[in-house]
This record gives sequence, C-alpha cells and structure tokens, in this order.
Amino acid sequence: MKRIGLLLAIALVLCLSATSAQATLLSITDDFGSYETIPQNATNDLLVSIYGPGTTDRYGYFGSTVQLTAPAYLTFTFLGFEAGYDNDFYLEPFGQLFSTEDYGSNTVMGIEVLEGPFYLAAGVIPFSFSINNVPSLANGSNLDDWLSDVGVNFFVSFDGDPEAKAGNSLVVFLDDGGAGPDDDHDDFAVRIQASPVPEPATMLLLGTGLLGLAGLRRKFRRK
Repeated sequence: MKRIGLLLAIALVLCLSATSAQATLLSITDDFGSYETIPQNATNDLLVSIYGPGTTDRYGYFGSTVQLTAPAYLTFTFLGFEAGYDNDFYLEPFGQLFSTEDYGSNTVMGIEVLEGPFYLAAGVIPFSFSINNVPSLANGSNLDDWLSDVGVNFFVSFDGDPEAKAGNSLVVFLDDGGAGPDDDHDDFAVRIQASPVPEPATMLLLGTGLLGLAGLRRKFRRK
C-alpha cells in the first residue's frame, strides 16, 4: 500500500510539473502597439459588466497580435456589444462563432455565450471580425489606434494584470469604426481562454495512477 501511495504521489508531481511547464499559452506582440487605456474619448458600456462596478477604464494594448505559444484548447466567450452595425466573430477553420445579428438590440451587456473548446496549433490565432457582413479585421493585421483613429481595430487586455503580455485568459475589444471616431472599443467583446493539451507522458502517468487506485480499492474490498 505504501508503494502504491508513493507511485501516486510521484505521478501527481510529474503531472503538475508537465502542466506548469505549459502554464503560459497566450501571448501578444506589440511591435507597433501602445500600452494605454480604453475608452479614449467616449464611454465603454461593457467594462462594468466584465470587470465589476466602478470600472471606468481598462489598461491594455493597441495594435497587438494574439498568439498561441504551444498547441492548446481554446474557448471563446462572447461578453456583449454596443453597436449599430451587424458584426460577426469568426474562427478558422470552424466558421462563425458569434454575431450581433442574433440579438434585437444595439446594446447587450452581461452575457456569457461560450463556444469551444477548439484545438489549435501554436502560432497566430486565426480569428477575425466582419463588419456589416464584410470581412474587415483579421488577427495579425490589427493597427495601433492610440495616436490617431485608424477605423476598424481591436484592443487586448489580459485578465488579472493588464500590463501582462502573456497568460491564459484575455479579452479582445473591437472598435468597428462606426459612429466615430468614438474609440470606446465596446462594439464587440470576446474573452479567449487557453488550456494545455495533456502530453502523452502525462496521460500515461495519470493512467498508471488510476490503475493503482483501482488495485488499492480491490485490495481493501478483499479484506
């Protein structure tokens, strides 16, 4: 029984080590971006519903590209929008995930519509926005909107520390370029969360541990 307990403890430590080795899965590049706040000269209608009462602004990054540092499972949560345009969010090769056309209002807050998990390889995450059913903004072609209005763009802020450039959960805020330049970046908000893909060795250790537990259970039953 002591041997089985020791094996289970070792397996657990190794599993946790394998998971922690891939703990940071999302990253952003800001080669031409700016670390600043939204909204710039308007009101962001979604901040309170996302971050809690009293939130009037949020620090993060303009002009960034969102990437995966390793293969992972991604979930996407639609958090709301304030937009007169019909805007859509796509993930290739899975197609459209969210659309403002599904709602009969120009402002929807406090929702949590989840899609996923989707398995994706490391690299630039292939999500995009369409504005009024016209492909308009793909991750990887996002412009820095801090110094001057550039039209359609998105702002990125990691959950927890807004200064972070890496983590496992972030929110993308779209500015669809309409009614502007208002630069409130509340026309579409999506949270992206990443979970590690279990390595074969980790799964083998976990399976060994489960077999050990099953054997231990049978042993106690015989007694």
